[in-house]
Amino acid sequence: MGSPEKPIDVEMGDMSDETKELNPEVKVELLNKEEKEEERFTGLKKEELLAISNEPKWVRARWVLFILFWLVWIGMLVGAILIVVNAPRCIPEPVPQWYQDTVVYEADVSEFAADFNGMKEHLPYIESLNAETVLISGASNPSAGSNGDLMALKDAMEKKSMKLMVDVPIDTMQTSHSYFTSSATASCTGNLCDFFIWAANGSLAPVDSTFQWVYNADRGENYKASSSNPNLAFINYGNAKASEYAMELVRDWFAKDVNGVMLRDLANVQDAATLVSNIWNQYVKNATQLMNATVPRALFLYSSVDGSSMFSGVEGNNSVAEMGPVQVTSAPAMQVNLTNSGKLIEDSITAWRSKSRRISAYTASPLGGPLLMTRNNVTSAGLNLLTLVLPGVPMLRSGDEIGAFSPTFEWPKETTDDVAVPMNADANMLKTTKDATVLRVAGIQALQALRYDTRDANTQFVFLNTGNEGVVAFKRQWTTKKPVLVASNMSPVPQTVSLNVNGGLLDKNGELASMAKVLVASGGEFKAGVEQKLTSVVLPSGTTVLLQ
Repeated sequence: MGSPEKPIDVEMGDMSDETKELNPEVKVELLNKEEKEEERFTGLKKEELLAISNEPKWVRARWVLFILFWLVWIGMLVGAILIVVNAPRCIPEPVPQWYQDTVVYEADVSEFAADFNGMKEHLPYIESLNAETVLISGASNPSAGSNGDLMALKDAMEKKSMKLMVDVPIDTMQTSHSYFTSSATASCTGNLCDFFIWAANGSLAPVDSTFQWVYNADRGENYKASSSNPNLAFINYGNAKASEYAMELVRDWFAKDVNGVMLRDLANVQDAATLVSNIWNQYVKNATQLMNATVPRALFLYSSVDGSSMFSGVEGNNSVAEMGPVQVTSAPAMQVNLTNSGKLIEDSITAWRSKSRRISAYTASPLGGPLLMTRNNVTSAGLNLLTLVLPGVPMLRSGDEIGAFSPTFEWPKETTDDVAVPMNADANMLKTTKDATVLRVAGIQALQALRYDTRDANTQFVFLNTGNEGVVAFKRQWTTKKPVLVASNMSPVPQTVSLNVNGGLLDKNGELASMAKVLVASGGEFKAGVEQKLTSVVLPSGTTVLLQ
């Protein structure tokens, strides 16, 4: 095509008529070879560009753009710095002592798993409850095992980052103890004679639900004993030897390297404040400092009556991160199955918190007493959940988490599950417990609103006025994190309340929220993750619900 012998126009002219008909619209425009090359614009040459760029007006333009660029860049940098400096700073999360930020699982060694070795075997179960601290009772009983078995249990717990505490009853002593044998003689002499509380037949104080008088023929007098067990004689702390005995008990347990002890029941100890102060300063505070311990010791104090006076000899307020004893109460859990249970629970919590700023611990079933299901099986699930979400340290009694009537666990001989579960467990109640405890401990599901009770401007804990005395409702919030709303009906009949009231949850516009998501519930028609209308909440008897 286009050869010198046959120009292109000739070739195109030779195309057949058939081809022309197939392409009637195709036209070929031929380059005009006579068009002069210099008439086509191909841009400025390098020399021309350099000549123009050196002209004064372009030099000034470049300088203006250069200066403007850096001014804008520096302005943005300064603006960003000012935003960072002047923006509201995030409040750092508190760094509490380990015993102020934990779920405590209370278990009697013989009832839970027969002995220390059995407890070690079933530690995965306790771990599944998100309980990071185990408080064991009956540890001094020879049937629980040897000191080596106890140390093996503690070592196994340390590998799971768990802490071991021991329950130390200091108000009573077994009548089989040598102290009682020495005291229960007619010819008794020395400081053991009044180590226990003795009274002649004619001078017996009226009994109540906590104690009884038991006659001892060897001494010819009556001794004050526990109402539940005549073989537990009350100690007379008016005797100097009694305080020495309690101090030695605590010293011996800490010598076994346990992480903490709980003294029980201080309601029956005369001048408990002095005893607590001596134990705290000698075996907890000062011992921790002298040993430069990385894990401080813990001291829990349980009293069946008002225990605020027990701390008069202990310095500080024991706010978060400050070392100090933890006071344990079960008072709110005793106000159930009454028409005004909600108001009584609110009054009990308010009174307890108003007497001391110290970290509190709440238990629904004190050690030595009956389980929730035995006391009132209707309210047990809701009361257990309520105790877990109160501000402070939740204490979970072994057996309450599974809805058991008996504190003795029935373990399967074999299981295909990763974690063995007691055969006498209520699956729904166990799930509710786990759903609640996971929100209380450090982790990706933890809610700061439930974890921290700093008792300052960063913490909100307010009761809601629902106009219904059968229901207790409160909101918990830490700084600007999402708040949690709790409503609990411990009265004997169903209640319908509005939680869309002053002090309640707010929507994104700052108005009272009309809907909220269910987090955990112990009963009723509530389902986790489902939106609940707050203007009309139906709470069956014994039901507690968490909303956000």
